[in-house]
Amino acid sequence: VDPKATSLALVFDYADHDLHDIIKQSRQKPLTEYTKKSFMHQILKGVKYMHDNWVMHRDMKPQNILVVGHGRRRGQVKLADFGLARIYKDPIKALTEVERVVVTLWYRAPELLLGSKHYTKAVDMWAVGCIFAEILNTRELFMGQEVNDNNAPFQKDQCDKIFKILGLPTPQTWTGMDNLPEYSNVQAMTKEREYPTTSKLHEAVKFGTGHSSVLLRDLIARLLYYGPYYTNPENRITATEALAHDYFKCEPYPRDYAFDEPNKEPIHFQKQKVKPLEEPASPRRLLPTQVARTMMMTVQ
Repeated sequence: VDPKATSLALVFDYADHDLHDIIKQSRQKPLTEYTKKSFMHQILKGVKYMHDNWVMHRDMKPQNILVVGHGRRRGQVKLADFGLARIYKDPIKALTEVERVVVTLWYRAPELLLGSKHYTKAVDMWAVGCIFAEILNTRELFMGQEVNDNNAPFQKDQCDKIFKILGLPTPQTWTGMDNLPEYSNVQAMTKEREYPTTSKLHEAVKFGTGHSSVLLRDLIARLLYYGPYYTNPENRITATEALAHDYFKCEPYPRDYAFDEPNKEPIHFQKQKVKPLEEPASPRRLLPTQVARTMMMTVQ
């Protein structure tokens, strides 16, 4: 430790992979349903732990989900990069006063894109829904082009990608939508093109077939519900509710080691440098102390 240093460095166990690497490699070596379900279950457990302790991550994405372990313990999930995380219980300042734009664009919830001044842990759940769809598709679900203006929450192309798949939200289906600062921009978009009025999620995501695929489709649809739960009678599902979903109650049952599939040999991924996909950078992190913080949390 350098006593003259003005920053603090935290050292953690080495992680062989992040979920982004594994998803990319799964295009050639598909993951089993057991492995995918075990990843999803562990991610939800980590998010539940955060939310139970009044912490919003605000930058959930595959690159921030580490996959560690050796031998039969391979495939344990750790949530990482808490640089944008905030405690949301009784904040001194409104969250939008500290960082106006949060969450990497492709995982950013609609209420953030429409400039909501008040948001909750539901923004993390939207990002989780995007991640789950990405695990199934091996590609990002909503790949909008970002306008590089950190002070502008509205991103037209990202909204366009969302509306094409989930349908156009309205004040009737999303209570309070017409009161959001960027609602007029959505109205302008509807004059330029016509959007579906119902969800096309079943066409955009590779859910597979069978009873479990129907349950998985329901789970992801609830995660990608438009209206944040504090304004709508039909809630965007919480981490606690998602863990209790019927999808996790049918075979194959999830476990804490995603590659330790019962009665099967463990899967081995190549340790190699993977060129990252071109994607929007995380929003600029303006912390009050101007100190970058990096943390990891082990899923308990």
